[in-house]
Amino acid sequence: PGSYDELFDFLVNSDFDALSTTGPPKTLPPELCKKVLSFLVVERVQQKNVCASGASSHDCAHNLSYSLIDSESSWWLSRAGSMPKGRGWQWVQYTMHREKSNLQRVSAISIKIPPMPQGPLSVKEFCLQRFSFERGWHAISPTFVVGNTVGWQRFTIPEVDVEEIRLVCLSNQMADFFPNLQKLAVDANSNNTPAENRILRAQLRRFESVGFFCARFE
Repeated sequence: PGSYDELFDFLVNSDFDALSTTGPPKTLPPELCKKVLSFLVVERVQQKNVCASGASSHDCAHNLSYSLIDSESSWWLSRAGSMPKGRGWQWVQYTMHREKSNLQRVSAISIKIPPMPQGPLSVKEFCLQRFSFERGWHAISPTFVVGNTVGWQRFTIPEVDVEEIRLVCLSNQMADFFPNLQKLAVDANSNNTPAENRILRAQLRRFESVGFFCARFE
């Protein structure tokens, strides 16, 4: 037997006292069979069961749970200054099943962002991590690049059975522009006054966060 239904039928109909030659077969009640299977079968993750359980930082504009809701009026955003020059290591941690501690099978993640010019803080590069006692938190994906476009963007990974996943943001959409913008703010040959340069540097600090509208697991 391989599928859940096949395993369930196998357990329900199995005689667990086969050596006995008298009396009716001794089988497990259906509810107990389901309980046994909950420890043996890895179910595929369902988005409705996923919950956001933590983050490296948070601007607190919206509850973390909103990062799982398909909406363009809410988002997760890291703390101001958490991504110097648009790069860093900011994450949101997701529990794959809010009610069970069982492993869930994951094979893809989709992300939705506001593209430029509306979304300079939108994540551009990210990876996925899982935890193990042997290795701690470690990558289970390559570094993905989020395109500067609207709508869901889907990224696949080799199937992995996990209880929790971290979506780790490595850069935002402004990161590649920082070197040239910072050069303008410190260029002695520019026509900017010292006051104008201070304002420019302060404006650049506004782009040192990262975020996204929402994420979806499958």
